[in-house]
Amino acid sequence: MRPFLFSWILFVSVIALSECSPSLFGHCPEPWTIQSTSRFKRVWWSAPSVRPYLVSAVRRYGLPSGSLFEAGEHLIIYFAAGFDGSNSTCEVTFTVEVTACLPLPRIGRLNVRCTNGNIISSRCDFDCPYGYELVGGEASTTCSVNATWSPATFPVCRIMACLPLPRIGRLNVRCTNGNIISSRCDFDCPYGYELVGGEASTTCSVNASWSPATFPICRIVICPSLHPPRNSIMRCSSTYLRQGTYCLFTCVAGYQRSGSDLRKCVARNWTGTPTICEDRQPPTIHRCPLNFRVNTDYGASSSRVDYPSPFVMDKTGEVLRLTTGQVPGSRFHIGSNLVEYTAEDAAGNTAKCRFYVHVTDNQPPRFQYCPAPIFRYPSTDSPVAVVHYTTPMATDNSSPNPINVTRILGLASGSTFPPGVHLIQYSASDATGNYAKCIFHIVVRATSCKALEEHDSLKRTCSRMPPYQTGSWCDFSCMGGKVLVGSPTRTCTQDGWSGIPAICINDVSGAFLNVMEGALPEPVGTDMPDEYQTITILADFVYVT
Repeated sequence: MRPFLFSWILFVSVIALSECSPSLFGHCPEPWTIQSTSRFKRVWWSAPSVRPYLVSAVRRYGLPSGSLFEAGEHLIIYFAAGFDGSNSTCEVTFTVEVTACLPLPRIGRLNVRCTNGNIISSRCDFDCPYGYELVGGEASTTCSVNATWSPATFPVCRIMACLPLPRIGRLNVRCTNGNIISSRCDFDCPYGYELVGGEASTTCSVNASWSPATFPICRIVICPSLHPPRNSIMRCSSTYLRQGTYCLFTCVAGYQRSGSDLRKCVARNWTGTPTICEDRQPPTIHRCPLNFRVNTDYGASSSRVDYPSPFVMDKTGEVLRLTTGQVPGSRFHIGSNLVEYTAEDAAGNTAKCRFYVHVTDNQPPRFQYCPAPIFRYPSTDSPVAVVHYTTPMATDNSSPNPINVTRILGLASGSTFPPGVHLIQYSASDATGNYAKCIFHIVVRATSCKALEEHDSLKRTCSRMPPYQTGSWCDFSCMGGKVLVGSPTRTCTQDGWSGIPAICINDVSGAFLNVMEGALPEPVGTDMPDEYQTITILADFVYVT
């Protein structure tokens, strides 16, 4: 329909252009219909003729002659333009009709597969699902040239089935899908009967016969006779020893049973083992301790343990001996210690008294060495310090040798520490999970000295700019002809500036100088007029009064 609609739009447009114009075409084909045996048909036609000397150009709208056209109506438009400005159109209209048979009916479970639908020469094959057979017609049909199916009789699907199974005595039959193809039937017998004479199942095969075709029967099950053993009493549920019959066995007083106390007839055999009554009563051990737990003695890997001694009584005589572990009052080491006593009577029956002494280590390790706080002062070349310390050592009561310690916080010995307070923590643990800690600090101080006072005429040359760290130094000199009093060089140490403060004073010629040894307090200043100053020069500094 789309080619037709497009052609129709073109046709309407062209008609609008050529309205009221004389035809420039000499011949234009009439509409026609073409029969086709397929959905597509190649169509040829002769192009419409035009009047000579009147037409300047001819244009076609649509596919050319000889093209493949789909089933349906098609319109091809030819447009002719005259020399005088007039124009005309010629419509080529044809219809492609597909010759086809009637659609095949849907018949029950019949499956149909066709090569090309229901058009001429299409072949349709019939088949049935599994378990059905094709009857009443051929397995295929073809749409002939006269648009009829050949053959015109179609088959149907009929279910395939075996003959119903016979009812045989007490035989039970359970089938998955009755007696149709592939149905499986299982046989079994009621309780007290057994399956004999055939397989336990059969299947309806594709040829509609049972496989295997021999069916079993049910036969009653009987067990052999039972006799009561010596020194026993036997009681059975029935005198007829058929399937399901059971017998109970008990021993007379003074004897003990070995073997099964109940035996049941199952599949022609008795369950369990034969019953025997004999003296099998073991001695009785009294005052057998229960498992108990103690802690280790202080500083030791064991504990001295006392426990009540068990004793035995029996009518035939008895012997009690320690077979595993230690006697009361012995030392028991950390862990679970098994203690076992064995008693044996004259008949060879034995009894055992078993208990565990669990010795728990509840004492944490002890550090034999844990470092005191460590102080380090880095040099002026680097603000950090490399610190070495001795690894802490720990011992535990569970081991005669030092135990391993683990650093869990802080840097290792020999590491580089920046300025600040560093927490170092080591942990020691024993096999029981007890643990102890060793905690110490490493203090790295970047020492600096206080700023030096400024004085008139005093010139200062230092190794670095403030702040002054350990190792920094300053040289002092005077300007303007003044005299330097104090240390010419001072160094920044951990305890502060070395030497004494330097000052510049006027020439002190004629003043009383007294050189003596000793030390005086720091100078208090030089604010008084020169004529009232008395200067005393000591060993390392000048005190001005």
